[in-house]
Amino acid sequence: MIDQRPPISLNQLLAGNLVISRSGDEDLLITGVTSDSRQVVSGNLFVAVSGTITDGHHFIDEAWQRGASVVVLDNRDMFERYKTSLAADQILCLVQNSHRTLAQLAACWYGFPARSLVMIGVTGTNGKTTISYLLEHLLLHAG
Repeated sequence: MIDQRPPISLNQLLAGNLVISRSGDEDLLITGVTSDSRQVVSGNLFVAVSGTITDGHHFIDEAWQRGASVVVLDNRDMFERYKTSLAADQILCLVQNSHRTLAQLAACWYGFPARSLVMIGVTGTNGKTTISYLLEHLLLHAG
C-alpha cells in the first residue's frame, strides 16, 4: 500500500515521545512510519518492535539497506553498537518502549484520528444490543 501523505519533520513526529538518546539532531523530513522492514522505502522511519515470534531489532540492517532515514529502538546495547557505524544521513533514536512509541508515531503520522472520534457507551443488564442497533440506525440516518 502506498501512502500519499506529505512528509512530516522528524522533530514533529518525535514531539512528546520519550527519546532517551539520539544519534543526531538533524530535522529530517520523514516519508512514512513502519515497523515492517520489508515495507521500508527511502526516507521512512523504522521502529524495531519486539514481538512474540520475532524481534524487529534483527531487521535494523535490512531497514537501513532499504533506505530508512531513522531507526527507533528500545534496546540500549544495539543502540550503542549501531550508533558508531551510522552513515551521515542516518539517525538512531533510543526510546524506553518501542511499542508505545510506535503507537504515538502512527497517531501523529495519521493526524491523531482518535481526537475526532465520538464514542458512545451502552451499559446495563438488559437491552444493550437493542439500544446499540437503534443508535446505529439513528446515527446512520442522521448523517
